[in-house]
Amino acid sequence: MPVIIPNQKGILNMKVFLEKRELEFKDGVTLEAVIGPREIKRIGGIIVNGKSVPLEQVGTYLLHEGDRIHTIRFIAGG
Repeated sequence: MPVIIPNQKGILNMKVFLEKRELEFKDGVTLEAVIGPREIKRIGGIIVNGKSVPLEQVGTYLLHEGDRIHTIRFIAGG
């Protein structure tokens, strides 16, 4: 579950979209903060605004107003 990070005044001023959910964060939030460090380990890939983001960059990848994030998860079956 994403962690909502308020800015210093407690005001959330940037909207991003994770899958179909609209979330609000402070400016300068990283992709890892939005998705959550534990969830990153379960994800096979991340797409932001139609472009793939290497998993090694999620901790430093800064999001911007209106970014659309999609995750790719591996499903195993037998």
